[in-house]
Amino acid sequence: MKKRILIIDDLKSWQEVYMNIFNEIYDLIIVDCFEKALTIIKHESYDLVILDIRLDNKNNENVDGLNLLKLIKRINPTIPIVIVSGFPEIFDKQILLDNKPDRKYLKANINIHVLKKDISDLLMD
Repeated sequence: MKKRILIIDDLKSWQEVYMNIFNEIYDLIIVDCFEKALTIIKHESYDLVILDIRLDNKNNENVDGLNLLKLIKRINPTIPIVIVSGFPEIFDKQILLDNKPDRKYLKANINIHVLKKDISDLLMD
C-alpha cells in the first residue's frame, strides 16, 4: 500500500511539480488553503505533510503556514513534515531555530533529489 502524503501549497505550479514527481510513488492529496488542510488533517490519517510555510490566506491574515504547522503538530505530534518556503529570511528566523528530528526544511529553490531523499528518510522508505 502506498504511503499517504498531504501537500499544502497554494501555487498550482508547485502542485503540478509534486504530482509529476510523487504521484506514482505515494498516494497524494493536495490542498491549496489553510481551511481545507486543517479539516483534512483533523479527519484523515497521513504519513507525511509537505507544507508551504508562506501559504497565502486571503480570508484571514493571522492564519498562515506557521500557524498551520503548529496546529498540525498539536493534532498529530508525530507526523513528519517537510517545510518549504520562498522567503528564506522568514524561514530561517522562525523555523530553522526549532530544530526537530521529524521535520525537514527546504527553501523554494528545491533540489528534487534532496526533496526525494528527505521524504524517503522521514518515511523510512
